[in-house]
Amino acid sequence: MKEKGHISLIIMMIALSLFGSYHIYYHFLNSESKDLVRNYYEEKIVNEEKVIGQKMNSEVKEEYLGVLRIPKINLIEGFYNIYSKNNDVNRSVTILKESVMPSSNGSIIYLTAHSGSGYLAYFKNLNKLAINDIIYLDIENNRYQYIVSDIYEVIKNGIITVNRNINEKYLVLSTCSNNKEKQLVIVCKLINNE
Repeated sequence: MKEKGHISLIIMMIALSLFGSYHIYYHFLNSESKDLVRNYYEEKIVNEEKVIGQKMNSEVKEEYLGVLRIPKINLIEGFYNIYSKNNDVNRSVTILKESVMPSSNGSIIYLTAHSGSGYLAYFKNLNKLAINDIIYLDIENNRYQYIVSDIYEVIKNGIITVNRNINEKYLVLSTCSNNKEKQLVIVCKLINNE
């Protein structure tokens, strides 16, 4: 009987250690993300040239390519270059390789992230957006202002079809919908470039 009590205690201690480690890891990950957003804006003010990385403790630390801001849902999240190892839905908001930068004609930026709950659920409140909500994208030393023009769901198969005018510029946000077999798609049109 005592042996079962000891085993239960050991299992409980292991579980608490894992739980604590998980939360500590994501606390530091979240802090690093906030630091990178702050550094993104500070670097743009101090030096208008794009900085790819900087030496820190003898390793290269990547900088964000851009920052997504959605005031309605209090979202401010950075994202990495398309070819970065950190451009991964399990690490950050992710820019898809099919994206065309806003400085190009007919541009379309695709950003995706997890929804639901937890530390990686950057798009957990995306479903609260409505037509005509404003979204900002800071990228390539410019601030782009978009307006939500369409919201719909598609079957989750890795394909997002966007009906668009090739003379306009778009931002497409995507995440899992409440229906786990579908994907929420938010299409935004560029309305202002600062």
